[in-house]
Amino acid sequence: MKSLKSLLAACLSLSLTAVSAYAASTLTVDIPPPSALYDGQYIVTVDISDNTGFSSAQLELSYDSAVLECLKVIPGEVVRGMLTDTNPCAPGEKPCAILSAAAAENSIENGRLASFVFAEPKDGNPRLELTFAELRSSDGSVIDCEITVKDSFGYAENDPEADTPSDKDTKPSHGGSGGSAGFSPGGGASQNTADNSETEIKPETPDNPENLTAAPSFSDVSSDHWASRYIENAVSLGIVKGYPDGRFLPDAEMTRAEFASVLRNMAADSDTNSDLKSELPFVDVSGGDWFFDCVSWAYERGYIKGTSDTEFSPNATVTREQAMTILYRLGGSPETAGKLDSFADSTEISDFAVSAMAWAVDVGIITGTDSTHITPKGYATRAQLSAIAVRYINTEK
Repeated sequence: MKSLKSLLAACLSLSLTAVSAYAASTLTVDIPPPSALYDGQYIVTVDISDNTGFSSAQLELSYDSAVLECLKVIPGEVVRGMLTDTNPCAPGEKPCAILSAAAAENSIENGRLASFVFAEPKDGNPRLELTFAELRSSDGSVIDCEITVKDSFGYAENDPEADTPSDKDTKPSHGGSGGSAGFSPGGGASQNTADNSETEIKPETPDNPENLTAAPSFSDVSSDHWASRYIENAVSLGIVKGYPDGRFLPDAEMTRAEFASVLRNMAADSDTNSDLKSELPFVDVSGGDWFFDCVSWAYERGYIKGTSDTEFSPNATVTREQAMTILYRLGGSPETAGKLDSFADSTEISDFAVSAMAWAVDVGIITGTDSTHITPKGYATRAQLSAIAVRYINTEK
């Protein structure tokens, strides 16, 4: 049986010699240089343009695990309303990161399909390759696609001797008809079937204080977005950053490591150095990690604890109750008279977070995901945490 790689290569070759009888969508894979990092993370994106309409998508990006570690796959705005499933490290001959998406109706929107988020690359050839890309319409037929690779990393995937960057900025574009090899969605790779229902939570109710700055200029945050002024304020204060491509990803979840970085940026004291660089008890945090200093600093001061005695879980998504507990500690764990009785899901709050959640409600840092729910175990988004961080800073003034 031919491998996915050889079948895809055959499809790409055919597409260069045959003239399509109908319009084709274009998938653009943007592989940036290794120095283009966001908070120590390396991000490869896949966009769609000239979209002819699709109701399901399957993307598989393979990589060398000795050079790259995929932390997460973020569904783009084009598939955000679809049922999506991701797996950052599906096993196989080469590990690959997977995005699957499906809906009942075709989407004709252009824009981001997926962002593949990696840790900072190590030395060597990462051998990034879109080994499988398939779009299908609502009637089940495969959509013809032209695949363009913008490779600024400088490596040639088809050259096994290419261990150092070349002086070329891009690879030549190539066309392809992903899925025309006859593979069904899944491509034989395992899928992550975790329940993501907690991520679909409503935003914090905005109070729009007048002292916030104007709407941001991020391409994915409109002026009428509920958190637009919070995001602009958080960015101007250096608490969070936008992405190099001009987006903010307001609905993307934030990891525990990322929140440790946000926390240090929020800290009132300028001494953000840590003396615990050889004493951290966590087996999943090492000196070479981009987040090491942030985690060390927060752990030393008692703001963040591990998920166990030996694990920090840096790539786990931070929950709302975890975030409030961490901010509560940052604020000195003050006494509070806050009540949670008005929230129907208050009994779902973990014991360790009850005082923190009550305090956060009392001082107005959180207002609930709607009028009757506080969603303690829901994952916190970048927009929500921007609003929460700005509110926290305002309470401290």
